[in-house]
Amino acid sequence: MSSVTLKDVARKAGVSAMTVSASLHGTGRVSAERSEHIRKIARKMGYQPRVAAQMLSRKRTGQVGLLFICSTETSLSDIGESGYTSPVLSSFVQVCEQEKLPYHIEYHLGQSPQEEFLPPRQLTGGLVDGALVVGHPSSAMATWFEKHCSSPLVFVDEPGQYAVRSAVDQGIHQAVMHLAALGHQHIAYMGGPDRYITHEQGYLGFEQACKAFSLKHPTQDWLIHSENMSLHDLAQEYDQVVARWWNRKIKPTAIVVHGVSSARALIGVLLQRGISIPNDVSVIAYGASGDCKRTYPMLSGIEPDFHGILQTALNMLNKLIVGKTVNPTHAAITPNLCIRDTVAAPTR
Repeated sequence: MSSVTLKDVARKAGVSAMTVSASLHGTGRVSAERSEHIRKIARKMGYQPRVAAQMLSRKRTGQVGLLFICSTETSLSDIGESGYTSPVLSSFVQVCEQEKLPYHIEYHLGQSPQEEFLPPRQLTGGLVDGALVVGHPSSAMATWFEKHCSSPLVFVDEPGQYAVRSAVDQGIHQAVMHLAALGHQHIAYMGGPDRYITHEQGYLGFEQACKAFSLKHPTQDWLIHSENMSLHDLAQEYDQVVARWWNRKIKPTAIVVHGVSSARALIGVLLQRGISIPNDVSVIAYGASGDCKRTYPMLSGIEPDFHGILQTALNMLNKLIVGKTVNPTHAAITPNLCIRDTVAAPTR
């Protein structure tokens, strides 16, 4: 448990313990400005008060948390429109309602290096007994998790002591196997930065599948690593890549893309160049089912089983909360392969 006490916070803030208590619980006559200052200090130190006497008496709140960690480039409006966040959120709520689990959801917006780091309120404030963590933690957040957080955590699609991820490598492998069975021998792959575990697993699955099915790769130019960019920049990069490919005698007859937004940018480039989908080239994307269905032509997808991921992660978290042993500590849930309008047998 955390060793930070109410008195420690009071000493750091230069006030009495009574003032700290009043600020954290919204009682007494402490100005809003001073209360916010004290709360920031408490969160930064990792102080974890309980929010009610009833919770103190039973040692647990009965609530589980979902913590979304957002990047500095992400806004609240972006979160609501995300093809990843939305199905994670809906699956979490659905599983909690089915299991009759009270829950608390928090979006931790990214902070620039110049800003003072503030830990998640649901964990520092004792609002939950443990949390599922979604999103890539900053170095400051990772340090806080390691040194100050006493609550059980299960990470979703991120590395951690306890973690559940979508088996991207298996899904990519399954997609390549399907394409190879149709007769595709020249398959390209487009992914993001391999510093993220999901993209690292994607490249691994693709390379393993190429070896397993003896696919022909004239150059490494068919394995595209893209950094995080705007869709406009991504489309420009893809336009240059496609131009190189279509100026050669041997061209890809199928492309696997990690991310529906990236696949949409690629499809736009292909169509602008008069390249027919799927007659000239087949396209399969890794991404949420809803996003694949809302793409034209309707996109074939390697679609994460969000319900299975959240169910497994919550089962793991509930065991940790009550002190049970969790074994195995990591799980990988196989995605679903759905073939729609963007895949056909090669015509050349």
